[in-house]
Amino acid sequence: MPNEHSPDSKVLSCSIGICQGLANEFDSIDDMIRRADEALYCAKKQGRARYVVA
Repeated sequence: MPNEHSPDSKVLSCSIGICQGLANEFDSIDDMIRRADEALYCAKKQGRARYVVA
């Protein structure tokens, strides 16, 4: 997506962290969010416009 007014990049991208599994496989909703957040930072570390499934 164009991002013409940004001083850093002329293209806007998105990285996504996904937590996948059955609800009873996790200790809590916070555990699910933590895993998705860890996956997000893993995606960001790998580069732009990526997704990682936890």
